[in-house]
Amino acid sequence: MSDTDGLDSADLLAAARLLLEGARDRQDSAHARRAVSTAYYAMFHCLARICADRLASSRGIPLGPGTRQTVYRSLQHRQAKRHCKNQRLISAYPEPIRAFAEGFATLQDRRRRADYDPTGLFAPSVARESVDQAEGFIQALRDVPEADLRDFALRILLSEREG
Repeated sequence: MSDTDGLDSADLLAAARLLLEGARDRQDSAHARRAVSTAYYAMFHCLARICADRLASSRGIPLGPGTRQTVYRSLQHRQAKRHCKNQRLISAYPEPIRAFAEGFATLQDRRRRADYDPTGLFAPSVARESVDQAEGFIQALRDVPEADLRDFALRILLSEREG
């Protein structure tokens, strides 16, 4: 993956782990909430980079830098979650992609609660689990064949026409 743009998922996971240190024994600390949110964003930016790396080139030759940025920024949270939850679409992919898709949807829900639900409680153990899961899902994608990642990127970014 290119290191020239976007947020690096490894850097985001490292930041989430630092936040976990501040959340150690405090129930529902801001640190735990931010760690959950950052874990989700590590997955989001991993997916945005997968899309840009695979779709903003032709036969391995990068398209213009503006095109790459457009592809990277085209990933939309809601649409990506909807596609990730679509079993008809996701079931055709290898296990690491299916697990990533399921984890993406789950962590997006947790992130939304962590960021916006003042009544939700976030124990440090939930935050740690979120960070560990995000890291595992991201690492598992390294062994997925390029053709599957390219196909997944297209399916995540493009909307199906109804009717």
